[in-house]
Amino acid sequence: MRKKIMATILGTAMLLTAVSFTGCGRSVKDSTSAKTEKTTKETKRDEKIEIKILSKYDQIKKLLSKYPKEMTAEDTSYQGIVVIEYDSFGKGSKKLWNQFLKNVKDHKDCAIVICQYTVEGDPILQYVSNVNGKFYYVEDSTRDAYGSEKYVQYTYDYYKIYKQDGHYTAILTMDNKLTFDEAQDVRSLKTAIQLLDVKQ
Repeated sequence: MRKKIMATILGTAMLLTAVSFTGCGRSVKDSTSAKTEKTTKETKRDEKIEIKILSKYDQIKKLLSKYPKEMTAEDTSYQGIVVIEYDSFGKGSKKLWNQFLKNVKDHKDCAIVICQYTVEGDPILQYVSNVNGKFYYVEDSTRDAYGSEKYVQYTYDYYKIYKQDGHYTAILTMDNKLTFDEAQDVRSLKTAIQLLDVKQ
């Protein structure tokens, strides 16, 4: 009986040793491809795309097309993009937004990219530049599986900030006298477009 127990223990030990040497059944090729996949993902994240100050729509679309098709909030904020998620600024995004507003107030040419997510989690990118006092806006919905228009582009003269009902709302508009209530009823994107609406 004692020999049988020892044989069982020895057999189990040999089996465990064999499994540990073979990597639990994974081949060297499998582990190499997993490492390569991880390295590729890390490399993609390391490729930071510079947000350029542009006023030509073709150049703006080309810039936006450089961003990956799938973008998590973490990837997006790494790229220096303002992230709006669950009606709130993402990590570090409020600082980026405030710097953009400061540059606009100081009459410095500047640009920003804002990312908001659809209900399904698809990213919608909004590029805004302020060049010589004009706002150039491009919305990129190419990553939205259910979006009908891929790009929307407009030029605006003003930006407005509304703080009402616990919300901070920013719009671009052609009408500097547009009230909050009027902004809610705008039917034409040529008149105004909402950039962001976050809880205060």
